[in-house]
Amino acid sequence: MRSTLLHRAAAVLTGLGLVTGWSGFAATPAQAARYSVSVRASDATVTACEGVNLTGRVSPRPSRRTVTVQERLVGQSRWTTVATVKTTKQGRYRTTVVPASAGDRYYRVRTPKHGKRKAGYSRQLFVRVGEQVGDLRACAASSTLAGGGSTTITGAGVGSATRVTFTPQLDRDQLAAGFTSMPAVEAEFAVVDDHTLTVRVPAGLGGANLITASAPGATITANFTYKRTWRSPTAFEASVLSELNQRRAKAEVCNGRTLPKVHPLRWDGGLGDLALSHSRDLVTRQQIYQGLDHVTAGTRSVSTRFALAGVTGAYGEVLALSPRGYTAAQVVNQWMKSTTGHCESVMSAAWTKAGVGVAAGVWLSDVGAQDSNVSNVDFQ
Repeated sequence: MRSTLLHRAAAVLTGLGLVTGWSGFAATPAQAARYSVSVRASDATVTACEGVNLTGRVSPRPSRRTVTVQERLVGQSRWTTVATVKTTKQGRYRTTVVPASAGDRYYRVRTPKHGKRKAGYSRQLFVRVGEQVGDLRACAASSTLAGGGSTTITGAGVGSATRVTFTPQLDRDQLAAGFTSMPAVEAEFAVVDDHTLTVRVPAGLGGANLITASAPGATITANFTYKRTWRSPTAFEASVLSELNQRRAKAEVCNGRTLPKVHPLRWDGGLGDLALSHSRDLVTRQQIYQGLDHVTAGTRSVSTRFALAGVTGAYGEVLALSPRGYTAAQVVNQWMKSTTGHCESVMSAAWTKAGVGVAAGVWLSDVGAQDSNVSNVDFQ
């Protein structure tokens, strides 16, 4: 397949030049304050779920070493960001985009503004995306640890799938005693048509996973990767962190022992992603856990989850199950009144940052079902 690059009409640049001249800024060329972004594509004709490699360079060398890849379907006006890519020190970048469904589209690469220099855009690349035929295949890439987004599975006959699962691919020494593989995590999905499934990505462990869709007479498998990703807190999660810092700002009595005040914790979005992933997993698979547990079902220890997420050094974690109507202060008070080390962990001077993850769900217990929140805080 040959690459076909579409060139932007020169009339746009001419128009900018005319406006600049009319405004009296002729001493500075219209493009002087913008980044220049080049782009090349490995292919211009692919099928759904087939990757297109994009390469290029930002000049002058950008101070912020990231670019975003944007996609626009033919016939639509909205550009959607599909990837954020780190550049080299020289401003070069390389990435792969995977069209999730058939339909022609455009791609462009954007570098953000910095200081007085305006954002720069590459030319638009036209990519013709045909429908996948033949063998079933999963169009899957990666997700944050907390999941919640969607991926698409395409292929002839995939609309008859009855089950979709995600399975972490762990080494034998990372598995709990008695396990030869990790339990599969069920995923919600919807049939779009005979060729397409939309799958809601569940929370998962960092690293390699296997996504499997089972259809009568066929099984679809593909690699899937979870990556710890920075996220911003929800209003309630921010309130929990604020309440934690209020408690740390003064001496607290933990199990009869007075602990001195300590410095505040700052938000860490990567820890927030990790904390939310475990909260969501506890809610979703509570019948496997049968109660709150720091250890992910099927893994050898709590350290497995942190190691797979790329966390190094010391860490800590506190968990709480609360009625849905509890305030942040009431949630934190559960830890401060605990007699099993939670209060001491909250007041530890060893921690300088934290991420909070709160997942809502119906919690099943001996006294019945209750609308609840699972709140998790990961410290470092």
